[in-house]
Amino acid sequence: MNKYRYFYECFLYYLVKNMSDGSNIKQMVVDLIRNLPNDVTLEDIQYHLFVKQKIQKAEQQIEAGEIIPHKDVMEKLKKKWFP
Repeated sequence: MNKYRYFYECFLYYLVKNMSDGSNIKQMVVDLIRNLPNDVTLEDIQYHLFVKQKIQKAEQQIEAGEIIPHKDVMEKLKKKWFP
């Protein structure tokens, strides 16, 4: 990714927080593209849409209670890597 990666990630986080209800996905995409620099590539846009989609899915899973506590994850990792 290019020198704007941090900017993109911060902007995507902002969009997710402010458009997390999914009520107007088309407008969110238009806003995303408008706020990117002029030298943005198609790959950059695809990457940020992918990240946004993953963040939205994770937030939906959290709201639905589909989470694994950190303690449980650490126990599974210890059993797998340090039997």
